[in-house]
Amino acid sequence: MMNGALDRTMAWKISQTLTSSAIMLMMLGFVSCSPDAQQSSGTPTLYISKPTVETWLATHPSTLVAFLTTNDTAEFRVYAEAATTLSKSVSVGYVLEEALLPPCAFGGATAARKPCTVILQRHGMPVTPTLECMPSSPKELVAWAMEKLNPPVIPFTREFMKEFQVAWNTIADKILIMLPGDDENWWEAAVAAAHAFPELKFVMGLPGPDGEQLLDMVGVKAEELPALMAIEHWSQAKYLERKADVQEMQPFIKRYQADLIPRHIKSEPEPAANDGPIQVWVGTTIVDAVLSPNTSAFLFIHAKFCQHSKAVSPAFEEAAQALKDLPDLVIGRFDGTANELPSALIEYKEFPTIYYVSRSNLVSQLTGERTAHAMVGFVHRLYQAEGGTIPGRHDEL
Repeated sequence: MMNGALDRTMAWKISQTLTSSAIMLMMLGFVSCSPDAQQSSGTPTLYISKPTVETWLATHPSTLVAFLTTNDTAEFRVYAEAATTLSKSVSVGYVLEEALLPPCAFGGATAARKPCTVILQRHGMPVTPTLECMPSSPKELVAWAMEKLNPPVIPFTREFMKEFQVAWNTIADKILIMLPGDDENWWEAAVAAAHAFPELKFVMGLPGPDGEQLLDMVGVKAEELPALMAIEHWSQAKYLERKADVQEMQPFIKRYQADLIPRHIKSEPEPAANDGPIQVWVGTTIVDAVLSPNTSAFLFIHAKFCQHSKAVSPAFEEAAQALKDLPDLVIGRFDGTANELPSALIEYKEFPTIYYVSRSNLVSQLTGERTAHAMVGFVHRLYQAEGGTIPGRHDEL
């Protein structure tokens, strides 16, 4: 169980320091710590001398380290027995004489470690919080470490980004829990739900830059928190409950699985005025605008931050002026980062992407030149192919 807020800033600083240390040690030829690491008889646990702790952490991205007063105690025997299981997942070592961690890690050289403290590092990042005392049984230690290594609920943080990426790509629906503040009750409810619904993947979004990134990614506002969201794997369709109650987590999942929750679409607000030859379409309006049986559509999908989109935009605007009088043709632009396009008929993998969508919902993409002349020719050809008549000439291009 995860207690308290994750110290993401400290974890990131530690990771950067350890990475720099590892590079320096490689350059100097002192990466190996084998001369100072000795196999404890009958166990897969390695003794790590105090001078090589930093080297060990830098060269073992995933490791479990215990700080002990002696290797002839009940605590050591618990640790050694647990190591038999844990060594299949991480490198396992121990430090004697109540050694201090190096100045770069875990609070500095003056931060003395209590005897029997256990730290876990995964992917070069320390897992927080550490264990301040050895569990009473190997089973408890294994359970603690394995939950940290394979958490049933994955925090959306830099520390757990690899786990998030694996979970996101797994063929399973996702449950996102997005909170305005870290809350132990929500963690307990999320872990209970993860055990009750093992076919799903659970992700927790917390306050801070990482949490804000998650909110932006799925189109949820801070004032809507706490929020629960289900994401269907194949369609990426999202289902949202705003201002959720912690007691509603499992009922929410059951309603989602019973198709009782309306779909949530990430969308900017619809413009109050949408006149002119080029309309602005958002997530909640684009399907009706583009996939109408009564009109064809010329669609420019862009991203505000994309320099290619900015470079092509003037040509699109020029082409729109030339095409604005074609009967039953609608022309519009769509920000593909600020909005979700909730239709499998129209997909995009780059910016900008330019489409012509016929009245029968046949989608054609402009390839090749992206000049105004090329765009007008592209639209004319497809417009005529579905029976449209082009009034007059457009020699201005």
